[in-house]
Amino acid sequence: MIGWLRRTEATGELVLLAILWGYGYVAGAQALEGGLTPFLVVFARFLIASVAMALLAWRQLLQITALQLRLGVISGLLLFVGFVLQTFGMAHTTPSNNAFLTSTNVAFVPFFVWLAERHPPKKQALLGAAACMVGVWVLTGGGALHLGAGDLFSLAGAVVFAVQIAYIGHISTRIEVKVFNFIQMLTVTLVSGLSFLLFEAGSLPPIQPKLALVGVLYLGVFSTCVCYLLQLHAQQRASASKAALIMSTEALFGTIFSVLRGYDRFSWNLVGGGLIILLSVLVVELDFRALFRRKDRVKKG
Repeated sequence: MIGWLRRTEATGELVLLAILWGYGYVAGAQALEGGLTPFLVVFARFLIASVAMALLAWRQLLQITALQLRLGVISGLLLFVGFVLQTFGMAHTTPSNNAFLTSTNVAFVPFFVWLAERHPPKKQALLGAAACMVGVWVLTGGGALHLGAGDLFSLAGAVVFAVQIAYIGHISTRIEVKVFNFIQMLTVTLVSGLSFLLFEAGSLPPIQPKLALVGVLYLGVFSTCVCYLLQLHAQQRASASKAALIMSTEALFGTIFSVLRGYDRFSWNLVGGGLIILLSVLVVELDFRALFRRKDRVKKG
């Protein structure tokens, strides 16, 4: 019973994370519309998240170990590459396309876990991942997907995010969540800040402060600080493949928010794709063998 409650709590945290990340695509589009450049968006959101984490975890930060530092820096570097690719993608494609292509990390995670831990993915996880991919394909219109530059950046970012999710799953028992999260946030802040100074500082377009500030505040506080705390906490009780699948529902929420904010138009593909995505989560979440065994016991009783 306790194990079931822990798994249910982890699922709830991952669903909340997906909702918050879903709106993050709209917030990212707002920040870019406000005149911020990709490296600057990443720097601003992670600077805000780093400050928030420092306030939350200052007591634990007094006891940082070399192991926590090393693990956090590696994860931070992976996040930096993933978010830079995603943000460049966001600048050249729609929020819904960016959300869809980012969510394809669910198809890659089981294979990176396989490489790291030598455990082949379960058939149920692969089936759920395949169903999720069909769902996001329907969600974005079906038919042939024409990949432009922004789409390719987004897809590359998805691969890096899959590596990061598998990495978190591999080290989850060795980390202190708040300390680890602060280190990875700070790592992204420092590297993205340096990248901004090297590549973008001399070519800033006119900035619309209100639009840009609203976007990066949401990204920093909710999409980054809160969401990565939820991810780290949940992945201590849920497998990397399961976590990736539930988090991939951000594509559904991202498309809904994008439609509501006028970045994309409503279509029946949204309804059909969303239902398939939710079904894919149930495929992985439910233990069908246990359900069938329970039914058999009820019949025999």
